[in-house]
Amino acid sequence: MLVKWIPNLLTISRGGLAVLVLLACIKVTYAQGCESTDLTKEECDSLAPMWGRLALLAFISGMITDYLDGWTARVFRAESRLGVWLDPIADKILVAMALAGLSVTYQAWAIVVPATVIISRDIFITGFRMTPAGKNVVQVSSFAKQKTALEMVAITLLMLPLALMTPTVPSSPDDLADYVIGTLFVLPLWGASIMSVVSVVQYLKRASRDPDKG
Repeated sequence: MLVKWIPNLLTISRGGLAVLVLLACIKVTYAQGCESTDLTKEECDSLAPMWGRLALLAFISGMITDYLDGWTARVFRAESRLGVWLDPIADKILVAMALAGLSVTYQAWAIVVPATVIISRDIFITGFRMTPAGKNVVQVSSFAKQKTALEMVAITLLMLPLALMTPTVPSSPDDLADYVIGTLFVLPLWGASIMSVVSVVQYLKRASRDPDKG
C-alpha cells in the first residue's frame, strides 16, 4: 500500500531539503560578494537575507520531516527495517549539508573545526554500520539522539543571522563570523562536536561488547 511508503518518502525528502540548504547557503556567500554585474550593491544585499531565510526554512522543514516520518510510521503501522536504517542517514545528510553550507558562508575556524568533527564522525559511523560488527547495532542510543537534537539547535542558531541580516547587521562573511562567534550561538556546535566524539566511543563499545546483539 502507498500509505506504507509515506514515512520512507518523508525520510527521502529530507535529503532533497538538505541539498537545498547547502545551495541556499552558497547563494548567501555569492550575494554578499555582489559579483553580478547586472545587480546593484543594494540589490545584492537584499538577496543575501532572502537566501538565508530559504536556507533556514529548508532546514526547519527537514527537522519537521524527521518528526513526521516517525509519527506516520507509528500511525500507519509502517515501521520497517529500511526506515530504521534510512532515518539516521537522512539526519546525517541534513546535518552535513547544513554544516558544509555554514562553513562556506562564515569561513570561520570556530565553525569549520566542530563542523568537520561532526561530519567526519557521521561518515565513520555510516561506514562502520555496514561492517558485520556495525550491522548488529541497529538501535540508536538516547545519547546519540540528544547529540542530534543539539546539532539541530546549533545549526538553527547559526542560520538565524543569515536570515535576519539588515543594513544594521554585519553583511560580509568575515563580519558575520565575528558577530556569531561573539555570541553564544557557536557554543552549542562545539558541544555537539564533543558529544559526537563521545558517541563514537559508545558506539564502538556497544559493537564490541555484544557482537551478536549489538
